[in-house]
Amino acid sequence: MAKEFDVSGVKVMLGMPTNRDLPYQTVRSLVETCSLLQARGIKYDCELVVGSSIVEAARSRVADVFLKSDCTHLFWLDSDMSWKAEDFVRLVAFATCLDVVGGIYPAKKDPLTFFLKVDDETRIETNEFGCMPVRGLGLGFTIVSRAVMSKLADQSPKLIFPES
Repeated sequence: MAKEFDVSGVKVMLGMPTNRDLPYQTVRSLVETCSLLQARGIKYDCELVVGSSIVEAARSRVADVFLKSDCTHLFWLDSDMSWKAEDFVRLVAFATCLDVVGGIYPAKKDPLTFFLKVDDETRIETNEFGCMPVRGLGLGFTIVSRAVMSKLADQSPKLIFPES
């Protein structure tokens, strides 16, 4: 029997640092995702940091806006990603039970490489949700709880970026 997830208290921030025009595939994914979130009654905000060529600075600005908001989760999205709205909502549902959930995707380089770190590549195990515990993954399609973001902000060194 499939697990039922309660997303009634969730308010997700879509956080996307970008330094260029968005590809039409990304725009389509954003529009379809916002439409599905609204249809499912899931509250959301969008934070697009535009014009920052330093990804760490842009991500820090998104994190700062998130921590000052009333959102419960931050969904990191890379500005060149495309996805299915149903997959986005699936990760939001998983995030009601897990602190960090991400989708793996290939790096844009040869040979084919994925942003993923696991303890043992020969042994794949999943939890009760079908998710695979990992040691690291790319942030390009990852949702993080407020508790994790707050803890990271409290422990992180404070940096001043040239543009902010």
